[in-house]
Amino acid sequence: MAAGYAYESNGSVYFDVEKYDRDHHYGRLSGRNLDELLLALGHLRHNKHEVVLFHTFDKELEYDFAFDNRLYRFVDMETGHEVKVHANNIREYYQQTVRNYFQEIKVKCGQYQIDVIPADITQGFEQILLPYLLKRSQMY
Repeated sequence: MAAGYAYESNGSVYFDVEKYDRDHHYGRLSGRNLDELLLALGHLRHNKHEVVLFHTFDKELEYDFAFDNRLYRFVDMETGHEVKVHANNIREYYQQTVRNYFQEIKVKCGQYQIDVIPADITQGFEQILLPYLLKRSQMY
């Protein structure tokens, strides 16, 4: 709150997502640059390697943002940066940002003819690999 990104109202703390995003790019999901990743993957494709990107995530938490409406402390596992927010205050913004990010990955990988396989870690590897391998077996 001291930094001006959160405010208190009726005993609850609310997070100003748009203000934080302007200063810290809240919508960026990691410190990694997607273009750098795709450049490396594109290099593999250029060398005639077949490239498949298994995009691992927890659908319920990382995609659907299925958190109860209460105050949470989210910690970036790579930087240690902490943000305290009420889940409902950022849910729509977060979900749209994640959908845009997933779409950006799909489009950019498609430009390099790289398959992107969404891999919800809660499904287990059989549910992820089996449909992909069946699809591949029909192609060849």
